[in-house]
Amino acid sequence: MSLNPSNFQVELPSDLLPVLDQLGIGDTADERVIISIAIGLYTGHVVSLARAAEIAGQSLREFMDILRHRNISWVNYGDEDLKEDAKFIKKYTGDLESGNDEGRL
Repeated sequence: MSLNPSNFQVELPSDLLPVLDQLGIGDTADERVIISIAIGLYTGHVVSLARAAEIAGQSLREFMDILRHRNISWVNYGDEDLKEDAKFIKKYTGDLESGNDEGRL
């Protein structure tokens, strides 16, 4: 999915510009705003990690580094992942065969 750029202007409060500069990302205010929006969309669970990287105009690895430098986890480990891992661990340790397959590790 590629982005089709649209040009429009947004007025930012003057005290926001130094904050954007402190982020240390992007070369221009426009890039800093776009990357910040992408981060917000990702952390708000609106878009995937890959889509956020695309919006930010960064490679996946670059975007993951941006998140890491801001102590934002890019790993989404949900309940389904936990259940799958629990099943694997139980199978690996032989606990599955003893009939204890859900609810505890």
